Amino acid sequence: MILARLLAAAQHLRQRRRVGLLAAGVLEGRERNETQAHLEACGRCRTEHDGLRAVVLALDDEARGQVR
Repeated sequence: MILARLLAAAQHLRQRRRVGLLAAGVLEGRERNETQAHLEACGRCRTEHDGLRAVVLALDDEARGQVR
């Protein structure tokens, strides 16, 4: 039971580190698919991703001289 919890926590941490990379659009292939699947199941990481994605889009717009 304890081992299962530790493994789940380690998996969550690994996926959480990828959330910012996904928001920046730099994940591909299996890592992208796994992270997207994690976001579907984890509201906390999904909220973090949505916030980071909004920042990425705003920075992209600013770099192009557009405002959202």
